[in-house]
Amino acid sequence: MSKIAVVYYSTYGHVATLAHAVKEGAEKTGAHVDLYQIPETLPQEVLEKMHAPPKNADVPVASPATLLEYDGFLLGVPTRYGNFPAQWKSFFDASGQIWQTGGYHGKFAGIFVSTASQHGGQESTVLATVSTLTHHGISYVPLGYSKAFQQLTDINEISGGSAYGSSTIAGGDGSRQVSDQEKELGRIQGEQFAILLNKTKATPATEAAPVAEAAVAEATPVEATPEPTPAVVEPVVVPTVVEAVPEPASAVVEPTPELAPVVVEPVVEATPEPAPAVVEPVVVPVVEPTPVVATSAAELIAERTAGMKVVDVIPPIGEATVPVAAPAAVVVEPTPVVEVAPAAVVVEATPVVEATPVVVEATPVVVEAAPAAEPVVAEATPATVEATEEVKPATTEAAEPDVRSPKSPRRKTKSSGTAEGEKKKKCLIQ
Repeated sequence: MSKIAVVYYSTYGHVATLAHAVKEGAEKTGAHVDLYQIPETLPQEVLEKMHAPPKNADVPVASPATLLEYDGFLLGVPTRYGNFPAQWKSFFDASGQIWQTGGYHGKFAGIFVSTASQHGGQESTVLATVSTLTHHGISYVPLGYSKAFQQLTDINEISGGSAYGSSTIAGGDGSRQVSDQEKELGRIQGEQFAILLNKTKATPATEAAPVAEAAVAEATPVEATPEPTPAVVEPVVVPTVVEAVPEPASAVVEPTPELAPVVVEPVVEATPEPAPAVVEPVVVPVVEPTPVVATSAAELIAERTAGMKVVDVIPPIGEATVPVAAPAAVVVEPTPVVEVAPAAVVVEATPVVEATPVVVEATPVVVEAAPAAEPVVAEATPATVEATEEVKPATTEAAEPDVRSPKSPRRKTKSSGTAEGEKKKKCLIQ
């Protein structure tokens, strides 16, 4: 029969209770089972602050060397953040020499755990422990579903346990105790683990029987068998008949008539000549030169007064008694007569006080906007003189900027007639 060790660590007794159920199940198979606990690493004063109960003095404390005496062991591991606690880590860290010599190689192990909640590490704690078992060459034996399907799929109550191994749920404050269903899972796991080890333990004894029989057979004396008389075999002569093979008739080879040489003339396709490209003449429009627009006031005045005749001369500015010919009395040949309306002169000439380039642009507008007038007698009538006198103040103020260049400073015209005043009089007639 196999020899099994159930080794656990428990702070509040949940894993210890489950360990007794596992031991009970393994003993049902007739296997030899011993119960152990591993050393505590926390100081006594810390355990008292944690309100941990004292350890069971009836359960001996195991060391890494203790496991060398067993074929397999079931490990009780409480979870710490989904991993095994520091006590188990310290226990396996002390097995370095056994790992070097392969002392655990070929042995078997199962794992049962305890967590505070249903998803607090029921499976991850087992997986974390399997890593250490793998480095030692220990074969991990899970619980599976074959013998515990009813308990593992029961959802009528909160219960621990998984296919990785039996387990219990302690609750956040450790007040929950191991349930009957969880104990049953522990017994099933212990029993199935022991059955597997008993099978592996019995396999070498079964194989030893044929080996022993073979050893006895080799020890039995064997009588010498007389050697058989060699048989004499007379040679048999078999006449060989060789038939003459007739020579094959000589083959008549008729000469092959020579074939006339075939002359293959290359076929050259005539490439059509490309049609001449017809180039249509491109009509380029003749662009007439743009007339140059006069930029200065003098040129603009000369252009506008070309072909006009001066009928009368406006007296010097400031003399209101001198009659001035009305713009309507101007006869233009051959161009139509342009009459300068007094109102238009006042409006358009007002912005030109500061002698800016606007004066140049304002002058052609006045000339083009004037309507054509019928020919009038050149001599001025009294009515004409009166009309002229009424608009004279506006004419006197607005006429001064149109004579000078835009860049020349403005100067007041004296009442006495000068050469410059005479030129301005002629320009205002337009």
